[in-house]
Parts: sequence; structure tokens; C-alpha cells
Amino acid sequence: MLGGLRDWVPDILFFGVPSLAGALLFIWRGETLRRRGVVTRATCVNQARDAKGLVTLRLNFEVDGTHYYCTSGIVPWIVGGIATVLLLLAGISYI
Repeated sequence: MLGGLRDWVPDILFFGVPSLAGALLFIWRGETLRRRGVVTRATCVNQARDAKGLVTLRLNFEVDGTHYYCTSGIVPWIVGGIATVLLLLAGISYI
């Protein structure tokens, strides 16, 4: 069933590994700031309302001289999850 996936393994590795690494970096950076309990001021640089009426804010803030942008915290988890599943399936296709 996963034998046809073998043809896509180079592409999955090429896009999956950097995507997973980037997602983990964003998650790690956000969690580090939360653990440290850094208090800072943020500026709202954009807002949007989806079909359900939920408002999403894009915030700009600075910590220790580094500028950060914060939107929805679920995006890195979704990207990381998809990359992980694809990499696992690619690995399983060789078993």
C-alpha cells in the first residue's frame, strides 16, 4: 500500500525535514518565552475576522532586542504534525 510512496521520498525529505525543523523552532521559541515569563508590550499590527466571527490578531513585540510576531499558535503544530506524518509514512514505506 505504501510502496507507491517510495517514489516521493526524496521530495518528502526535501520539504518535510525543513518544515518540521521550522515548526519545532517556532514551538520551542514560543514555549521558551512562556516559561521565562517575560513581560513586554505588544503592538497589534493586523486583525482579521473569520466566517465564525472569531478575531485573529497579529502582534509585534520585542524581547531582549529581538522582534517577534505572534498570530495563531496552532499553525506550527499543524505544519509540524503534517511533516511528521509524511516523514513517518516515508520511513514505513521502506519496511
